[in-house]
Amino acid sequence: MSLPPPLLQRPFPLIKLLAPLIFAAFLSASLAARFILTSDFRLPSCGMRLLFNLPCLFCGVTRSLQAISNLDFISSFRFNPLLLLSFVVSASSFLIWLANCLFRLRNLFSTPLNFSGLPIRWLLVVLILLNWTYLAINLPE
Repeated sequence: MSLPPPLLQRPFPLIKLLAPLIFAAFLSASLAARFILTSDFRLPSCGMRLLFNLPCLFCGVTRSLQAISNLDFISSFRFNPLLLLSFVVSASSFLIWLANCLFRLRNLFSTPLNFSGLPIRWLLVVLILLNWTYLAINLPE
């Protein structure tokens, strides 16, 4: 009977750190947006909006991140709904990851999700198009 390899020699799957890393990126970006919008730093205007008078997919992201940093989720939704949805999914994934780490709920969340039968790509495309349509109609200048 062979012994398992020592802990440092086992490969560590980075997918286990994906949830906290994405959540940390959201928090860092929201703090950076808060700093940028409260300072005298000027962001460049959206090129697509200047040329075609249509918002790009990222229009409103900085203001939405600032609203998230102020815990104003209604304003965040008004500026960019898809970003708020992404933040909620990221925060939920982080809380599940934290529960797994703290309470050792390996059996509860250990089975990987299988999306092979679902049209995830088409759902994402529809969400992006709906978000872009919303931005084109409702995003303030």
